[in-house]
Order: sequence, then C-alpha cells, then structure tokens
Amino acid sequence: MAVDPKKFEIPSKESYKLEKIRHLAQKLGHPELGRRTILVAGTNGKGSTCAFLTSLFLSTRKKVGTFSSPHVICPTERIRINRKPISKAILKKYETRYRGELKDLSFFERWTILAFLIFRDQKVDLQIIEVGMGGRLDATNICEPDLSLICPIDFDHQEVLGKSLKKIACEKAGIMRSRQACFSVHQRPEAKTILFSQAKRMEALLRFLPSSSLLKRSERMKILSRSVGEHQIENAALAYSAFEYSCIKWGWRFSKNSQKALRIENLWPGRQQVLMREPLIFVDGAHNPHSMRALAARLKRDFSGEKFHLIFGCMEDKPSHEMLSLLKPYAIDLSLPKFYPERQVPASELAKRLSKTGIKIRAAGGSISRLAGPLAGVENLLVTGSFYLVGEFLAWMKSKRIKLNDWRE
Repeated sequence: MAVDPKKFEIPSKESYKLEKIRHLAQKLGHPELGRRTILVAGTNGKGSTCAFLTSLFLSTRKKVGTFSSPHVICPTERIRINRKPISKAILKKYETRYRGELKDLSFFERWTILAFLIFRDQKVDLQIIEVGMGGRLDATNICEPDLSLICPIDFDHQEVLGKSLKKIACEKAGIMRSRQACFSVHQRPEAKTILFSQAKRMEALLRFLPSSSLLKRSERMKILSRSVGEHQIENAALAYSAFEYSCIKWGWRFSKNSQKALRIENLWPGRQQVLMREPLIFVDGAHNPHSMRALAARLKRDFSGEKFHLIFGCMEDKPSHEMLSLLKPYAIDLSLPKFYPERQVPASELAKRLSKTGIKIRAAGGSISRLAGPLAGVENLLVTGSFYLVGEFLAWMKSKRIKLNDWRE
C-alpha cells in the first residue's frame, strides 16, 4: 500500500478517530514510544518551530527524527533523520514490509506510523512530531510527549475541529499530558482561556512564553534577520525555550552558542521564501487566513512599493475569498493553475469565487509552467495559497534551472 501523496484526504468528523492507529501501534510493539518526544500543535508555525527545534537539538550531537507535514516538493520530506529526508528506497522498503498493516489506514495515519517505525529502527534520541490537524484526535497524539508545544491557534479545518476558536483550542489542548510541561506562544483571549482550563483539568504544566527576550538577544546576535516575517521570532522563541528546558530536564549538554542554530537558513523552504530579488520571486505556503495575514504583514513591511503577478490556488476547505482579499493591495493580476486536482478548488470554480475581490484574473486553468513561464525572471511574481502549489512551482523552477538568489538571507 504505497503512501500516495495524491490520495491525501481530510478526515470527516466520523472518521477522525484514534482507534485504528492505536490498535496497529499496539500490534507493532508501540513504535511511537521508547524515546524522548516533543509534540507540536497549533494552526500556523508548527513546521518552522519543528525546523528550529531540529537544528537546536542537532547542536547537542543527538540523533533527531522529525515528522512534519505537508511536504513541499518530495513526500519523503515528511520523515527526516538529522534534517535529511529519508530516501525513496527506505520509504518503499517500509511500505512493502508493512503493506498489510497499512492498507486500512488513512493517508496521514500511514505516514505517522511509518515515521514512528523508522525512528524506532534508526534509534533516534529524540523525535520531534508535528501534529497534522487539531491534536486530541490527531494520529500523532498516540505518542507520549515529554513536552508539548502549542503554536498560534486560529481558524482552520472548522468542519472537523469546530466552528468556534474555543472548540478549536480545546482540540489543540488535547496534546497536553498530566504532570508534563506544555509551552505555548501568546494566544488570543478565548483560546488562552480554554488552554488554561484544559491544563487545569488535565493537571498539565502550562506556560505561556513571551518572545520579547529572544527578540532582543537575536537582534544582538544577528540570529534572525529582518528579511523574514516577524512571526518567526515567536516560533524561534518557542523552540529555544523548549530546547533549553528539555536539555536541563534530560541532562543533555548544550551551550549558549546553541542559539546560532536558530539562523534562518535552518528553516524548511516554502515559508516566505525570496527566490529572486530583481525581479522579485516570492513564495509562501500560506494556506489559511492567519498565515495569509502574516504574509500580508511581511509584504507591507518589506515590499510596500511592489506589485506582483499572483499565482494562487487552495484546497476545497479553505476560505479562498478571505485569504486572497488580504493580498489585493499588492496584486497586478491573478493566475489560477491546475496543480492538485484531487483536492484543490478547480480553477474555473475558484475564478467565480474570487471575482468579487476586484483582482483581475489573468488566467484560470493550465499548468504552472504555462502560467508562470512567461513571468518568472521577467515580472514580480508571488506564489501562495498552498504548500502543494509552492512545491509544484519550486520543482518547476528547479527543472528549468533558473538561476536564483540564495533565499537564506
């Protein structure tokens, strides 16, 4: 049962359960257990926080396994050992070995159990696990984290997680554990209230972390440059606090120089990534209103005088009009490519939905190469709305061998 990235499905409320994967984990000898574990939930910033954590713990010379989603270009990016994605040969080996066990699981459940199996067999010292959706009933929550982290909570996947921020926060809070620490960034009042109440009920040790102290240190040490979104300061602060706390608690040696691991080049690609300066090519996997607001804030701060040809696409469950409206001040026109027909909003339907934004639609339908080809390297270009769309664009740029600036500024 191959883990086909084109068969990804969002679970329904009825199918969003842990029984199947818990039963399989027990059958396989609980591969999710047996090593230090950090579990990361939230609506946005999870991937970047996991990337910062990975780099920090690598500075201690520990073997680190990282499970994150979605992938940007290659599905094997989801499972990494010491920051390096597993090979396609390793993936195929595990898919073949566990073919029978995997067949009744969902796409995300298959990836999750494969990650735990590989981390067990590779004898990693630490597994950093990014929650896929929610937390309480997410497949990743079968593990037993030594530390839980909660990134900013906002609206996303409301059909499954709930229509209110309180309900969504309640799902995210499900990764807390009794008598174990949980660190959270600053949250909106209604989410913060729920996290407090859930922590009390579960007897978890919840702590909210200010990013101001790390911001001062990072500016002094020039760790995080001004060329990234300010939200990355918050992600880095959460990661460093978790790193420092864990090393002290576990007796792992680290030095103050470990902060250098927070350098922006250690982030995954596709997150507010500048590919070219003249003309600008900018990509960001912003895929919900919260992440799109962060993108708009970055554009206002660093590119306020610029206009872009937008290449946009999103999945069926996303509020496309709300997302794209935030980019209107920076838009010349809009192209809507075909990039993931199994889940994306069809270009023709998306064009109807977005007609009221007031952004001129340049093209609806067609491949990335057809829509981006005449623009890349000639006009300012912004690609956003989905990590899968960004991944398709990055793969196309690589195939064309277009000379790019190093985005790690």
